[in-house]
Amino acid sequence: MIGEAESVWPKVLEDFDAGRLGKIYSGGGESLENLPTPRRDLLRNDFYRWGSLQTSRGCPMDCAFCSVTAFNGRRFRRRPLDVVVDELEQIPQRMVMLTDDNIIGFGREDRDWTCAFFSRILERGIRKHFFAQASIQFGEDPALIRLAARAGLRIVFVGMESINAGTLRAYNKSLNLQRLTQHRYKELIAAIRRGGIAFHGAFVLGLSLIHISEPTRPY
Repeated sequence: MIGEAESVWPKVLEDFDAGRLGKIYSGGGESLENLPTPRRDLLRNDFYRWGSLQTSRGCPMDCAFCSVTAFNGRRFRRRPLDVVVDELEQIPQRMVMLTDDNIIGFGREDRDWTCAFFSRILERGIRKHFFAQASIQFGEDPALIRLAARAGLRIVFVGMESINAGTLRAYNKSLNLQRLTQHRYKELIAAIRRGGIAFHGAFVLGLSLIHISEPTRPY
């Protein structure tokens, strides 16, 4: 099976039952409007301390080291807000991983969706602790940081990748490169931490020596 499973999995099961299982089944980047709700009731043991929830798929950035575009494409797609919040209420665990690769998305419309999501959590009185992934741009939005913290976001995982400008260019991580060359890393990290959210920075190793001739400036 190649790509996203929801659109082809019923066909796989049908062909398996009929004894004519094919060699390749390809799932495209379909709309997320009608994703099936996971059968969490089947996970009946104490090892599942964390629940998980996905609100979006895809990423337009296409960084050289990343598998997201290969799996989910470069078109950023959101699920309907009400469906996502309804599913969240069904998750029994107190701690929930938001499995989106970038919970804040890639523009004003996506930012508004994220604000509506955390606002809806507060309106419905959902009391959970969240771990999410986001871009460093999260640190540029103090109002969203405060809202997310009030709604229960406790940790944000941010792909920093490198503090070397040449390495970021090689990775095609232009979003980070702009903030690095503006010497804003410390400012943005501090903004997230001031909002009451722990910052978990991630780095990719392997290209730094290639750019050793380019000095690393204070970030």
